[in-house]
Amino acid sequence: MNPWRVAGQAVCIASIIVIAGFWGIWRQFSGHIPPRAHIGSFAVGGIRTRDVPGAITAYEQDFLASRITIGLRGKYVSHTFAELGVQLNTDAAIRDVSSLQASFMPLRSVRVLPRPLFTNTKMQPLLEKDFHDVLPLPQNSTLKILPDYSIIIVPGVAGDRIDILSLDRDIAHAITEVPYGRVLASAIRAVPNEDSSQLETVRSYVQGLFDSGFSLVHHDEKFPIAKQDIATMLQFPGITAGGAIFDEERVRAYLNREIAPRVHRDAVNARFEVRDGKVSQF
Repeated sequence: MNPWRVAGQAVCIASIIVIAGFWGIWRQFSGHIPPRAHIGSFAVGGIRTRDVPGAITAYEQDFLASRITIGLRGKYVSHTFAELGVQLNTDAAIRDVSSLQASFMPLRSVRVLPRPLFTNTKMQPLLEKDFHDVLPLPQNSTLKILPDYSIIIVPGVAGDRIDILSLDRDIAHAITEVPYGRVLASAIRAVPNEDSSQLETVRSYVQGLFDSGFSLVHHDEKFPIAKQDIATMLQFPGITAGGAIFDEERVRAYLNREIAPRVHRDAVNARFEVRDGKVSQF
């Protein structure tokens, strides 16, 4: 018998066996996710394709509870993704995991990378609070009452803010590694976010209130309030936060101390409003 023919037949038979083996394995796992599949470090192998959404829902809870360490200027903090407001793109995760079932090599180890979604409405204020001692934020302009009761604008000052877009990219990259490594945040220079015309409008308004005088009205009685007392009640949380407001506790304390004894009424539940330079309805 021709040895080359024998060898050829052996190769053909071996090829058929291998192909049949692969075909059998592929048929066995058809409609299922390969047994050695993960998304991140979360095992999803062996489940039916129709069960992928439920598995991703379970993984989402695991993902949101995972912690990552973020550093800035030598200080480090740790937060869960839920605390940072980082969400999992569940639609993409379902598509990516479901696509594995079509693989012709079902026994290989495969890992799908989670895709995060960033909103930053929670992350930036949370981290800037965490790093307040190493991150001087920009300060908006405010108002100041001088001893002669003239109102001046105290200019804002520039500061630093977390480079949130760069941090988003670094977190997205860190998520590709298991376990997650530390992420170093960076800061960018920032100036106060304010409108100079708005500053002057608020200043002029407050100055007008002082110039026109204040009084409290109760029925037919009118009680003028000294400028020095008004000055202690006014607060300037920042132009963008509303300009000027009356401190409610200080107003109530003044009402109880100076006015209530004269009208014989407790001011604990007093209501008041500012209108045309006057505080009324108490």
